[in-house]
Amino acid sequence: MIASIYARIVVVFCCLVALATSASADCAWVLWRDTKGGGSPEPDVAPVSAWETRQQCQQALGREIENAKRIFKDSEVTVDMLSGSPRVWVSSSGTTSLSMRYQCLPDTVEPRGPKGK
Repeated sequence: MIASIYARIVVVFCCLVALATSASADCAWVLWRDTKGGGSPEPDVAPVSAWETRQQCQQALGREIENAKRIFKDSEVTVDMLSGSPRVWVSSSGTTSLSMRYQCLPDTVEPRGPKGK
């Protein structure tokens, strides 16, 4: 009788572990934009969109960069892909007035840091 109770506990534990593993694999991805400049002294880190997969988020990131190029077509727009996460620099008259860094992160990551109490 005790062996059957232990067997049931082991089965339930294994099921819980399997459910927890599959739930963590279904993580959503968030596209974040970190904007500096544009008249504001403080950086503005904000979510742009959320996606089911990292690949979808990366595709949205590419579209976001192309949109920035269209929006700022009258300015010089430089895209830096060497920094690890794409950064868009907007300059006019040789002076950088705005930079936007894009990142795709799991929805469990908060790039703005921990919230205060």
